Amino acid sequence: MPTQEGTTNFRGLQASYAQRQDSCVFCALEASGRVLLENELAMCIADAYPVTPGHSLVIPRRHVADGLALHQPEWNAVVELVHSIERR
Repeated sequence: MPTQEGTTNFRGLQASYAQRQDSCVFCALEASGRVLLENELAMCIADAYPVTPGHSLVIPRRHVADGLALHQPEWNAVVELVHSIERR
């Protein structure tokens, strides 16, 4: 069945969060021991070359070419980790 213009098909999206790519630097970091915080849709890692004390990176789990391609729940998950790391 064709989708209507303006709708989004979320079938299979959940499975995409578990996909890892060998060539992805961020996927490799997941097992590096540098993960500070994580949730289902994003993770926060300690920066290898911090500019300031506590400098960290918040990375969505789904591979997208542009951050603007993230869906609202993914943005919410990223913001949740930003707030959590600020309180540490």
